[in-house]
Amino acid sequence: MLLSWATSTVDIIEVPAYSLTIMAGQGGSISKGNDGQYKAGTKVTISALPDSGYIFDRWISSDGGSFDNEYGMETVYHTLMKISTYTILHNIILAKT
Repeated sequence: MLLSWATSTVDIIEVPAYSLTIMAGQGGSISKGNDGQYKAGTKVTISALPDSGYIFDRWISSDGGSFDNEYGMETVYHTLMKISTYTILHNIILAKT
């Protein structure tokens, strides 16, 4: 009986992680979503909570990425793969009385 061994090469590609900072604007807070390291292409659910007397306006990303709905208080943020740090901020405006 003849035994033979096969060898193979496997390329391991590490998916880079990116830093995400979620900031609340004046008049509100972040109620869902965490700062931290996320792998490229990660979808992060985020939610804003306006203080009394304020209304939610929209989400803003200073460095790219996209939102499923930038005008929704709760939405999903999609990271890109081009830069190392992303900062997203919700915009809260004072409600007219």
